Amino acid sequence: MTIKKSMNGCFILALFIAFIIFFTGGLRAQVPPIDSLRNSIIAKEDSLHQLNKTQKRLSQSFDALNAKIFAQKKELKASSNMFTWLKLKENLKKSNRLAVKLDRLQRREQRIKHALVNAYRQIIATIDSVVRQKMQTINNHENSRAKIELLNQINRLENEKKIWQTKLTAFSPNQAQEPLLKIEPDDTIERLRLKIQILQDRIRQIENELIKLHKRKDELKSDLQIYEEMLGFIDNLQQHIDPDQEYFDQERNDQLKENVRDIKLKISGIDERTNQLKQQKTNLENVVNQFKDHLKIMLNQ
Repeated sequence: MTIKKSMNGCFILALFIAFIIFFTGGLRAQVPPIDSLRNSIIAKEDSLHQLNKTQKRLSQSFDALNAKIFAQKKELKASSNMFTWLKLKENLKKSNRLAVKLDRLQRREQRIKHALVNAYRQIIATIDSVVRQKMQTINNHENSRAKIELLNQINRLENEKKIWQTKLTAFSPNQAQEPLLKIEPDDTIERLRLKIQILQDRIRQIENELIKLHKRKDELKSDLQIYEEMLGFIDNLQQHIDPDQEYFDQERNDQLKENVRDIKLKISGIDERTNQLKQQKTNLENVVNQFKDHLKIMLNQ
């Protein structure tokens, strides 16, 4: 009998442990991967920081070595010296090895930056998804205090999102527009072809920037919708709760309204920039057609 009770107790304990493992495992599976994305970004940023330090150190060594090489070449021009020649030969080899290392580091830097850009975009998209889920939860929740806590979580996520957006923008600064190429009287066929290629490259750059602006505008419109929904939710909630309970201060309301104004200004700026780029593209395409017409005339002469 005692053995049977002991076995039953073990069985119940095993079931309890299994339930705990299943339950906690299920919870972990539902947790958004924001933490893992943050850790991944921090690791990549740290790798980039360490890589930049290594690049700086090697660049200084490379510059110092090239200064020695320049001095040794100058010395050899003045007077032939076997020892100087041997040192020059050795330094040239060292310089070549450093150049290879720097080139390898530069390619690695580009890979890390590319990975970081993707990671920034991924965490921004993930935050958007989580915020939308929480907004839906707010709308379906009846407990005012729970709604306020969810709103606080959304505010924290939105503030974090701004940080990642700022870092993402830092990796893709706008390039200054170069002066427009013109047809010169002494242009050869080869030079005309080169100018056409340069102009077509500029058109492709503008097209890529237009794509980025369109995507950025969509992101801002999504943010604007969230902020406007939050303001509407706050206004609605304040009408149904005890006015003596200060769940929302005026500063938060003002900040949300400021965010809305700021996003609308940014969207307006994007529209203005988009129109400018479209006009630049049209101008460049007209110039390319002029160059091609002029090239046809030269080829037929």
